[in-house]
Amino acid sequence: MRSRAGIVSFVALILLVSAGAVLLSSCGGRGKGGGRPDLLGADITLNEGSYAIGEPIVMTLTVISKADRTITLNFPTAQRYDFIVKKGKRTVWRWSASRMFAQVAGKYEIAPGDTLSYQHTWDQTTSDGTKPELGAYTIEGLLMLSPPFRVGPKTFGIVD
Repeated sequence: MRSRAGIVSFVALILLVSAGAVLLSSCGGRGKGGGRPDLLGADITLNEGSYAIGEPIVMTLTVISKADRTITLNFPTAQRYDFIVKKGKRTVWRWSASRMFAQVAGKYEIAPGDTLSYQHTWDQTTSDGTKPELGAYTIEGLLMLSPPFRVGPKTFGIVD
């Protein structure tokens, strides 16, 4: 026989999963005006094209509304953006890797022609705490809709 606490935990889990399914179906980039990629333009920019080892890299993700009306961007969590740096196919750093985000949906209204920008400065410390090797890298930006709206990649170099 199941304990009362076990039954309560099971019911709570079912309610949480059900709420998550409703939340996911109502958020994201494919719904009515919900930030569909065909309604958005985007770019990722860097402050330079190449950097010395340890030189700060300023990255900016900019999104512009191409819609003829105000649209609502639906975010499934509190995370709004992400940046990923790769060397070849290997991820060497991800902005969100050491962060936690509330599992709370959010919305942002963006008017026709308006922009939304997110900026971060990377100190070139990789996810494993080391400095990157010399060479070519790419950076990709993500607007964290559901599914994420990918921007880039943009190529840059780390030189001697």
